[in-house]
Parts: sequence; structure tokens; C-alpha cells
Amino acid sequence: MSAHPSSGPEPERALPRIGIDLQVRKAGTADVALIRELAGRSWHAFYPGMISMPQIHYMLRQMYSPRRLQADLLRGAHYFVAETGDRPIGFLGCDPTPEPTHASGQPLVLQRFYLVPEFQGRGYGAVLLGWLEEHARGLGLDRIRLRVNKHNHRALRAYRRAGYRLVDALIEDIGEGHVMDDYVLERRVAGSPGWRRPGAGP
Repeated sequence: MSAHPSSGPEPERALPRIGIDLQVRKAGTADVALIRELAGRSWHAFYPGMISMPQIHYMLRQMYSPRRLQADLLRGAHYFVAETGDRPIGFLGCDPTPEPTHASGQPLVLQRFYLVPEFQGRGYGAVLLGWLEEHARGLGLDRIRLRVNKHNHRALRAYRRAGYRLVDALIEDIGEGHVMDDYVLERRVAGSPGWRRPGAGP
């Protein structure tokens, strides 16, 4: 796996269609400003009331500065932009994936998953989770792992409907008096050992 990201979509992977009006493409350094814009719109719409405004501003500075995003891409993190038509509506960000020889038993770690407010609750998130599962399967990974703020009840309901299960709870000091108070959720990739169909019981 190359440690150097492309400056834009990879032509052979550009805009694979995953729904009637939804596409996803791999992001590169040329998309840093777009990811920052989408993150800002999403965070300011959804996190007030869950975390303080000073923490929102602090985390956006820490996680979405141009320098941080470019460093993430250089270390092998994968960002994907979701689009409907020519309109970007959200993005996903995953940790670097293990080399194929070490993939067995490893999770795909989803660090970022945001849709802009006007596309929430319209089925786009569920389609993107389906795409993410296919992406994990293609990498030879058998689980998807993510963290959700404990007070983000809407997201928790959506993930549980999609078959994600609670595996841990974390409180992480992130500096300047702020903490991340999260649940850790996992879902087995369909067909992998331990997989259960969503809604099939405990």
C-alpha cells in the first residue's frame, strides 16, 4: 500500500455507484477543504447539546485542520466522499488497513462518518453503511468498529438497526479539559464467523 495519497479520485475507482442517486469516491489531498467544510456543517448541526461549543471548536481544530487531514492521508488513512449527482453530501474516514497477510481477524476502524443535515433521515446513511461493509469485505476484514458519543441517541439507534453491537465504553481525555465519552460498536461483516443477521436475536 502506498503511503502517498493521490491528489484526487483514483480513476479506476472513481464514483462507484452504490444507490439510485448516491455515489462514493476515494478522497485525496485535493479534497481537504471539502472535508473540512462538510465536517463543520455536520458538527455545528448535530453536536450542540451533546458536547459544549468550546469542545466542538476545539475538536474541529484538532481533527480537521489542513495539516491534520494531510497527515492522516499520508499515514495511509482512507477518506471517501459521498455524492448525489455532483453534490457532495458527506464523507467517511477509516484508519489505515492492515496488509493482506495480517488482515484476518482485524476490524475496519471507521473514525468519521458524517452527512450534511439536509440528507439525514433519508436513507443515505443506511446505503453508505452497506457500501462500507462491501468495502471491508473486499479488504479481507471481518468486522467494522466505530465509536459514537453516548448522547448521540439518533446515531446509536441507526447503528443498532444496522446490526452493530455494543462492545465497550470509553472516556478519553483529549486535552484542554475536554473528554470524548463514547460507546464502541462493532458489526461482523456478513458471512464472516460470528455474523448474525440484524434483528436475529442476541
